[in-house]
Amino acid sequence: MALLTPLTGASFPLTPPYKLTGKLDFAREVYRITDAKAQLGRSEAEAGLTVTTRPGQRPEITAEVLSHNIDLRELGSPVGGKPGPTATTHQPPPQQAQAARPERKSSASSRVLPHEPLPVAKLDWADVHLTARVQRIQGGSMPLDNLAVGIDIVDGAMTLHQLSIGIGQGRISGDIRLMPRADETLQTRADLQFERVDVSRLMRASGGSQGSGALNGAVHLAGSGRSMAEILSGADGAASFWMLGGDLSSLLVDLAGLRLGSALLSALEGSPTTHVECFLADLAVRRGILSTRTLLLNTADAVTEGTGEVDLGQERIQIRLRTLSKHLTVGVMPAPLLISGTFQEPRAGPDPNTPAGRGGIAGAFAALPTVQLGIGNAPHCENLVSQARKG
Repeated sequence: MALLTPLTGASFPLTPPYKLTGKLDFAREVYRITDAKAQLGRSEAEAGLTVTTRPGQRPEITAEVLSHNIDLRELGSPVGGKPGPTATTHQPPPQQAQAARPERKSSASSRVLPHEPLPVAKLDWADVHLTARVQRIQGGSMPLDNLAVGIDIVDGAMTLHQLSIGIGQGRISGDIRLMPRADETLQTRADLQFERVDVSRLMRASGGSQGSGALNGAVHLAGSGRSMAEILSGADGAASFWMLGGDLSSLLVDLAGLRLGSALLSALEGSPTTHVECFLADLAVRRGILSTRTLLLNTADAVTEGTGEVDLGQERIQIRLRTLSKHLTVGVMPAPLLISGTFQEPRAGPDPNTPAGRGGIAGAFAALPTVQLGIGNAPHCENLVSQARKG
């Protein structure tokens, strides 16, 4: 589809060969495409499209798209990205070479967040009003099941509204706005809600430990920049997450508390799960620095509290996890666990700068915003906070 870019002025990604059929009518500077059906590898969609052209003005496009199946491995970014490895195998040699160059550059970089400039100028080639619905999403590493979104592009400013991404029985919903500025940066704002998002799907997608449960939360971020990394490096906002009930791998909990003996036993037993009574995270973002106002995990076996910062600009992390075991365990090390280093190469080990007796989990509960987080009736969390404050 990238071969259509010079013809249409729109930015199309490199893709496998595609097939497009439909009926085209033209009258009074208005093009209408009806009964349109598109197939790109294993992905398919049907749509209705109206293009209104006026002399001296950008085209106006109104479209409704329904897809029964999308394979993410075959699609590139809608604003000039590249397809995955599956897609490049179907392309002519010149396009394969073009798609491979960014991948080699990315693999050699020490950065994780995307630093490629976003094609701001390509957003103003037309005014677009799009309603899209995808009933089934497969392929790729993202744990997405379905998608619905409305997209408006007017004068180069893009708004994603009524966004709804299905993950298991839950979903992520909200609005995202991208507004180009004179200096070719994008002023960006995102307001997202997490409603009963399936934790097991998230952990499988990230290659992490076992887990289950329903994650709730909210994210509000605003920033500007020429790339996703630059936007995040100066972003301001807040995020909060909570989970009541569910399970996590006991190996994960044991390692967080440096309970080496229990961790070894968990590994030998195949990493059984431990029940989660309460998980709370209240995070602030200021000029690209994400800091923990509250980070608490209460399981059947232990209470873990976390403090620290994540530098989104430098892509560095420094988080301390202190765990209080509820039972007698083997090989308990009193020092907190320090997670530090870069996003690409994080490392974890006993914190040499924090003596065992310094601080304590109880101190972290003094500012716990229980009801303000929106957790509602959460007796396990509230009882834990009450006991910690008394201590």
